[in-house]
Amino acid sequence: MGMCVCVCAHNTQRCKTTCVQAAESRLEFEAELREQLSQQAAAHSDHLVSALHAQRVKLEAQFERQLIVGVQAARQRMAEEISALVNRVDAIEAAVDGQPHSAVVVPPGGY
Repeated sequence: MGMCVCVCAHNTQRCKTTCVQAAESRLEFEAELREQLSQQAAAHSDHLVSALHAQRVKLEAQFERQLIVGVQAARQRMAEEISALVNRVDAIEAAVDGQPHSAVVVPPGGY
């Protein structure tokens, strides 16, 4: 707090009291201002926490959807590959069943 300088020529007790009152008012104003700033900072912090939580929930839901789509696509590809392999095995078995057993030639060293 700075020194209060009375600008009147009287320099009376009344002037000094007014100066002290002005200093006290300034201190009260500064305290109120600090309290308001503290409340605003707390509200801003709460808002940031809320916004980050909402963003996290949104991103987790988006990730979950992408994961489900990816797993479904992988399952579809594997089902198609299995189907193709089953068809191939069936064709091999049909070809083997259609030939006489003596026609199957096992190379030296086996398969």
